[in-house]
Amino acid sequence: MKLGCVLLCCLVAVLAHAGATDVAAGIEQLQAQIEAERQALAEYRNKVDETRQASHKSLQDLRRELRRIATAHQDTRSAVNQRRQDLRTARAELQQWKTQRQKIVEILNYQLSELGKLYPLLQGVSGPDAALLLPEQFAAAAPLQSGGETLHEAYASYLKAATVAVRTKLQTYNQDGEPREAESVRVGLLGGIAVDDGLTGVLQLSPSGGLPTVVSRLPLAYRKVLDGAMQADPVPVVLDVSGGMALEGLQRRKTFRGYFKAGGIVMYPLAAIALLALLMVIERGIVYCRLSRGHARTCGAIADELKSGTAEAVVSVKQAPAPMARLWTRGVEALQRGGEDVEEAMQEAIIGELPGLEKHLSSLAVFAAIAPLLGLLGTVGGMIKTFEVITQHGTGNARLLADGISEALVTTQVGLAIAIPLLLLHAVLSRQAKKIVVNMEQLALTVLSARVGKV
Repeated sequence: MKLGCVLLCCLVAVLAHAGATDVAAGIEQLQAQIEAERQALAEYRNKVDETRQASHKSLQDLRRELRRIATAHQDTRSAVNQRRQDLRTARAELQQWKTQRQKIVEILNYQLSELGKLYPLLQGVSGPDAALLLPEQFAAAAPLQSGGETLHEAYASYLKAATVAVRTKLQTYNQDGEPREAESVRVGLLGGIAVDDGLTGVLQLSPSGGLPTVVSRLPLAYRKVLDGAMQADPVPVVLDVSGGMALEGLQRRKTFRGYFKAGGIVMYPLAAIALLALLMVIERGIVYCRLSRGHARTCGAIADELKSGTAEAVVSVKQAPAPMARLWTRGVEALQRGGEDVEEAMQEAIIGELPGLEKHLSSLAVFAAIAPLLGLLGTVGGMIKTFEVITQHGTGNARLLADGISEALVTTQVGLAIAIPLLLLHAVLSRQAKKIVVNMEQLALTVLSARVGKV
């Protein structure tokens, strides 16, 4: 028993010694691992610290760069705003300079145009070579070296020629472009009058210094002033101080024939309508005036005679206008028969007279409706021709287009000018016809009253 206990204790001691040895080895191994992990952790922490420091430094650098960029952006924005303000100021100054330049250009153009008008006219007075100084003229100009009297006298002669009226024979063009010699009265550089084929016209000077033109095709008012002007004392002179624009406007002014021709073929039916309508209006006006004249006096006289007897009334009826006479004749005949159909006879007579009274009124209404339509037809045709001109010549010539459009509108103007008076006259004549019908009804009542009085 004791031996067993001893053996067991020995075994336990042996096992305990072996276990203690293994535990110590394990602890040492764990400590070595822990130390290695600590070293790795320290290295990792060092790396993290280094990375954090580098990141912090980079962040600080980025913040400093961002602040620099923001400052630069603010400076750039301020500079841009300043440049914009400078640009607006420069544009305003440029616009001001452009305005001043435009004014200066207009003044210079006006001065050049005035000078251009004066210089050719001076050439027209002194000849086309007045601006040339030929070699043989140098000798005649010798006094210029001593005192300059020749130049002074030359300008004095120009001024004198520009202010003196001279009667002379002058080489001119007529309005057909044919050169001929014409007797003229010239007032300096402004113009004058001249005789062309027996007609006295206005002398139009050439801006280019060529031969002047005699404008003799003028309106009647100007021809009355110029007829016999060359033999008058003092001589009346018509001057064009506008540089030819007034004469050009007078030459472009259309006569009735030119106005009619500008409307084209549609003007012929419009003229026919106007003539027929005028004749109808005159005829209806004469008829209505004749029927309305003395109606009240005649009606009263016949009423008195009907009260005394029908024989005297028949004599008075013959003196009345035709429709009234026919109406009263029917009434008197009915009274003479002594029948009861007097009212019906009078009503039939009035109805029978209505077509004659309303004659031509419907035609006038139709003419008033047709005239503007014909004018519109002519305008459409004229616009078609205008578009053909645009197709051939383009839209560069505004005057050509304006002439075409104005001629296209002539027919519409004429159509309206015919239709509007026709409508007014138709209304007046229709009212006059109704008035005559009322008068006839009044006369019928007079006859009926006489019949009732006799009954």
